[in-house]
Amino acid sequence: MRTKLLLIVFIISTFAFSANSNENTTKSQIENLQKENESLKKEIEIIKAKSESTSVMIDNVDSMYQNNFNRMTYLFSILGAIIVFVFPFWMQHTQKKLLKIKEEELNTSNTKKINEVLKDFNEKLSESEKKYKEELKKETENLNNTIIEKTEELEQNIIKSNHSLSSRIYLFSAVYYKSNNNYNDYTNSKLYNFYYEYKSGNKNLQEIIKMSNELLEIIKDKNIQITKSSYSLIIFFIKEYDKKRLDSDLDMENPFEKIKDFVNIKKYN
Repeated sequence: MRTKLLLIVFIISTFAFSANSNENTTKSQIENLQKENESLKKEIEIIKAKSESTSVMIDNVDSMYQNNFNRMTYLFSILGAIIVFVFPFWMQHTQKKLLKIKEEELNTSNTKKINEVLKDFNEKLSESEKKYKEELKKETENLNNTIIEKTEELEQNIIKSNHSLSSRIYLFSAVYYKSNNNYNDYTNSKLYNFYYEYKSGNKNLQEIIKMSNELLEIIKDKNIQITKSSYSLIIFFIKEYDKKRLDSDLDMENPFEKIKDFVNIKKYN
């Protein structure tokens, strides 16, 4: 009985100890849990603080991105305005500048080409001018020679015409003087008529000699007095006869030698 009682007391003590032990364990666990809960609360508060900080950072980042976006929008608006309004003017100015540079280059190139062309043209012109001057000089010389020849020919023609006219005048004078029996002046006129007929080329020396034979027949029995100038014409024909006789087969008798013997020179001449 006593043993049962002790067993019961032991069991009750064991349960009491076990209960006390469990209670202590439970309390300890509760305390631990409370500590963990407090620790979790702190961690939660830390996390909340971090979350709030992160939210603030996110807000700041959003604000920053928004500000940057606004800035970029403003910047792109400015760039758009520049592109829309300023860029065409800049392009136009740049184009004008490029055109001006191109025009200057083109002008420089054209000026260089023009100078080269002008240089070549001037060289060719100088050569042409030199050639033209030489040709002009030759033409001028030829023209001068032609003018001289034509002038001489004209002078000769004029002289011949004058001689022909003079010979006719002296012929008419001779006819007039002969009709009046004035054989002195007739002889003077006939000698001048012979001279101008010969000088004009109307008569050659042989024809003059034949004509002088007729004169000789008229004056040979007369006392003829002629001028000194007329006498010089007789001498002229004598010399011409001598020259022609040497140069040709002239074998005719020279009547001027006899005429010279039949005439006298007037003293007042």
